Amino acid sequence: MGKIPNDCFAAPEEMITTEEAIAQIKHSLCPVTEIETISLDTAVGRILAKDIKAPCSLPPFNNSAVDGYAFKLTGDHQPLQLIGRSAAGSPFGKPIEEGECVKIFTGAIIPDGADTVAMLEDCKLDGELVSPPPNLQINSNIRKAGEDINEGETVLKSGTRLRPMEIARLASLGYATVAVFQKLKVGILSTGDELTEPGKRLAIGQIYDSNRYLLKTLFKKLGAEVIDFGIIKDNPKSLQQTLSTAAKNCHMIISSGGISTGDEDHVKQSVQKLGKLDFWRIAIKPGRPLALGTIDDSVFLGLPGNPVAALVCTVNFGFAIANRLMRGDAGRPVPGVTLPAAFEMEKKAGRREWLRGRYITTQDGITGVKAYHSTGSSLISSLTWANGLIEIPEEITEIKEGMQVRFIPFGELFE
Repeated sequence: MGKIPNDCFAAPEEMITTEEAIAQIKHSLCPVTEIETISLDTAVGRILAKDIKAPCSLPPFNNSAVDGYAFKLTGDHQPLQLIGRSAAGSPFGKPIEEGECVKIFTGAIIPDGADTVAMLEDCKLDGELVSPPPNLQINSNIRKAGEDINEGETVLKSGTRLRPMEIARLASLGYATVAVFQKLKVGILSTGDELTEPGKRLAIGQIYDSNRYLLKTLFKKLGAEVIDFGIIKDNPKSLQQTLSTAAKNCHMIISSGGISTGDEDHVKQSVQKLGKLDFWRIAIKPGRPLALGTIDDSVFLGLPGNPVAALVCTVNFGFAIANRLMRGDAGRPVPGVTLPAAFEMEKKAGRREWLRGRYITTQDGITGVKAYHSTGSSLISSLTWANGLIEIPEEITEIKEGMQVRFIPFGELFE
């Protein structure tokens, strides 16, 4: 990753929309450029670094789509002389003439001279004579060479996340290794004397740290290499040391909580001593002004401490930053689905809101989406209740039951 300008996250003067924020993220950052070549067995979830061209056609030869008999279609409907067989990996190896046929199995090479395959169960066999059905057409039951992929064709573009399906496509073309971008390294930390690790006994005034576990799993699912810097107490020196170490080892640093201006909120001052920090006012709910900055060549993202706000800010802005760094795309690629609302609400104009939602089926058998009964952003139980987010655009001020709303399933967000 190249040198990040100090002013890359200069705070806009006015409150901005979600789209404006994402556009500025895309404009401000450059992708990680380090490339490594890895085995196909370890490539799932990685980001392709170079376009892939097909070194051969698929299928590489004309082959049979069924078990049957291969022959040249002439239209005289006379019985065919059976002269041999062609199996997958063991072709017949000689051309056939009119009036001849070979028994052929699925995937086997079509012999030269043949242009049609009759299914085994549709033919009559009398000794060495085969009578195919009368209603066949030329090329019936034949898979043509290059039908799937032509030699030289670009089959995968740089920036593609490799799923099992893309891995299979690479394997089908003979690739044993693939060039991918280096994994994005994301450092995650929580701040606050009130936080303790799950599994330990709570002291008076303490709570368990859940945000760090939420963020770690979110970015692992995104394909990043996560470095956990733990809980940092409200001590400026310790916080600066941790941030400095993270900046030397990570492309991106994320903290939750401690970003305000209270006596024990030291994140702002610590980041500013090591780099630069700006606060963006984004017209969203939940979520407060987003803290964005740089420490050396690392991007810093300061999230709200409330779990729901941390989730919403992460999937909209944290993922936009990570996607830009990983593959050059800072967009919001999740299409979601449009469903009728099974709830009512009012909201302010000019602000985009996300509600926790889940699918329901009405008594009439219609699939709709229901909103959680409370909008409190500290209610982590609402996240386990929900199976997605309902997005309400800026211009909408009222939702009535039955209105169409955009629902983003968690399965799409975290694929």
